[in-house]
Amino acid sequence: MFLPNADKAIISERKILEYLLSTTHPSGKSKAGFFFTIGFSLIDYFIVLEQLKSIPVNNPVKSFEENNYGIKYIIDGELQGKNSKRYNIRTVWIIEKNENYPKFVTAFPNK
Repeated sequence: MFLPNADKAIISERKILEYLLSTTHPSGKSKAGFFFTIGFSLIDYFIVLEQLKSIPVNNPVKSFEENNYGIKYIIDGELQGKNSKRYNIRTVWIIEKNENYPKFVTAFPNK
């Protein structure tokens, strides 16, 4: 099973810049540390965004669960660092109730 409407997945620029690549966001700063370690910086947000968008298109759903907000999907994939190495990453997506397109929630290294 693949993420429904994966080709229409939404990742806001703000989510990348102010969360995933933010060294000051309470829960994002540890994720930013990972992304910076593999060569990305704030100026690379579009590269990160595009790679994240490709994960649900090219990889099956690992698990999903319904909650009060909608259905949350876990999808594992690979991210290519600026050092050309590939890293296993876990992404989380949600399709909110009464919506039919997925939104990016978070990503982190998957060991």
